[in-house]
Amino acid sequence: MNRAKLNDVLFNWRAAVKSPNFVPVGIKLLVLLAFPIAAFFQDFVQVFSLALFNPEAQYVLLVPFVAAYLFYRRRKAFLLPRKNSRLHDLTAVSLCLLALLVYVWGSYSFYALQLHLVALPIFFAGVTLLIFGADVLKLLVFPIGLLIFLSPFPLIFMDAYGANLMASDAAAAGYMLKLFLPIKITYQPIVTLSSVTTSGQQIQISLTAACSGIYSLTAFLFCAVVFGYFASGSPVKKIFYATLAIVFAYLLNVFRITTMVVLGHFYGLGLATDFFHDVGGTAFAFIGTLILLYLASVGLKLSFVQAKADVCSFCKASTEAVCAKCGRILKWPKIAMNWKRLAFILLFLLVCSDLIVQASAVNYNAVMTSPQAAVNFNPNTGALGAFTNLTGWSSTFTGREKSAEQQLGLIFVGDYSLTQGNGTSLVDAIFEVSNLQSGFHTWEGCLHYQSYPINIQKITYVTIYDQGSSIVNGETIVADAPTLNQTLVLVYWFDSLALETNNTITNYCIKVTLYRFIANVNDSATQTANVAAVSNQLLSVSQGSENTWSTYKNSNYLFAVDIYRNSLAFTVLVTVLLSFCVLALIVKELSLRRATRRKIADLPEEDKRFLAAIKDNQSRVLSEASHEDKSYFGKLDQLRREQILHEKISSKNDEIYKEWTTY
Repeated sequence: MNRAKLNDVLFNWRAAVKSPNFVPVGIKLLVLLAFPIAAFFQDFVQVFSLALFNPEAQYVLLVPFVAAYLFYRRRKAFLLPRKNSRLHDLTAVSLCLLALLVYVWGSYSFYALQLHLVALPIFFAGVTLLIFGADVLKLLVFPIGLLIFLSPFPLIFMDAYGANLMASDAAAAGYMLKLFLPIKITYQPIVTLSSVTTSGQQIQISLTAACSGIYSLTAFLFCAVVFGYFASGSPVKKIFYATLAIVFAYLLNVFRITTMVVLGHFYGLGLATDFFHDVGGTAFAFIGTLILLYLASVGLKLSFVQAKADVCSFCKASTEAVCAKCGRILKWPKIAMNWKRLAFILLFLLVCSDLIVQASAVNYNAVMTSPQAAVNFNPNTGALGAFTNLTGWSSTFTGREKSAEQQLGLIFVGDYSLTQGNGTSLVDAIFEVSNLQSGFHTWEGCLHYQSYPINIQKITYVTIYDQGSSIVNGETIVADAPTLNQTLVLVYWFDSLALETNNTITNYCIKVTLYRFIANVNDSATQTANVAAVSNQLLSVSQGSENTWSTYKNSNYLFAVDIYRNSLAFTVLVTVLLSFCVLALIVKELSLRRATRRKIADLPEEDKRFLAAIKDNQSRVLSEASHEDKSYFGKLDQLRREQILHEKISSKNDEIYKEWTTY
């Protein structure tokens, strides 16, 4: 930056600070940022911790910086005078309530972090509409919507589609490798590509769920959306560009897998897995992004560099607040603060944010850390006090799954056997420990990777514990293992516990799985009864565990818990309120357009031709008028006063414009 340009920047900042709008806009921006950050603070800590230690999710770290840059580019929008109606305010309130509802739902689901952050852009949009108005929200809808990428929602799709996508990647990679390498593909329990090195040594490269490419698909989609936003071109080309990014990400992941096998063939597994697996994904993503930008620039003729618009001749000479030719806002009106209204908004947002923080206590900071509330835990021996207080049951540690810990990034995965009475009743248990609940995988996804074929027959969402201010939900899964001639009945849930190891108490997220295999019988009624009996037994053990652990938990605020208990009524209320607002806004817009058409029909033919020319190209019509020609501008003022021309706010090259439309 040269000295002259730096001086211009400093001059603009000094002028902004001295502006009478500096304080009111600063207060509004503070409110806009403070409440979402405070309400979702725990979720930000969780998602950024996940992104820092999970290479596949590191694209999340870019989202806040890109969104902040886009907000900065549209900073002049915050100077627009607020023209909200009561209907707009009611819409904003309904958006905030919708965000609260989504957040509460998420707190009691298996995807708490993902759904919490889905609520973030909804809440941000509601606050923006309340504080700055509808015109500003329209201009900021893209950077607000971009916040959806903060949610690590690929975890949801990984459970549902990771196995299928992984098998597809392996099949495509294997097809190419078979042309010049000996290759064998096995699909149970996970996809494995087997080959030989140049020295004849057998090598195997196993593909886990993280290798499916779902994260890279999301990262490439994020890049495509951002670059597509900056690109100048038709909407059709931008949509095609986003589609191309998804296809390209899939092919790039196939090429990465192929390269790993080729490196393993020539240089051994050390280079292929220890180095390239960790570094290759990032390198391919960088190279792939550059290639994608090149293809979009050359093939689709999309330009990602926006030329700064020239200032029109009217702007240079105009003494008005708005340029009469291009509609660019030249002088910003003084923003008047309605302190009484602001106080009501702050009170409403304070209540909403407080309820969101209360709902977050279900997933964060819900466990007491006193020695009396801690459960003894020794990860080396598997000694675990969590199962010792179950009435009539005793637990035996049967082994630790260190490979699963390494693959899933968990602190502990241990197998236990629970026996009752004389040992005839046996339940197998898996106890998993993590710093983040989002680090766990649901069993709907895990069952795809068993060493034997398994078919899920039924998934039931169950409430394991619901007393006082604590609710714990889980799932019951019934699955058929045909090669074993057995049926798997499984109950699992997520929770938080204070685990004491070496006199150190730490709050951890835990996942508990109880399961039993029962032999299949030919009589369907007997089989159904057996499955029901085992399901009831597992639920009984689950409820016994939670009855014990609930004494270790802090009390959540009842009002936030009651929202979930009455979620059906709250959902109906929010749905009716939001639907009413949307329908009312649509009816209002249609009524305005109908009234405008009626007024146009009664105009003289000369005025109709003038309106047609304005609709065709306002800038071209105005450019035909000189500064002294009053007829054009007088006609415009007349049509505005008669509410035939209506004001429309738009943005171009970071400048804010007022345009006029006849609908």
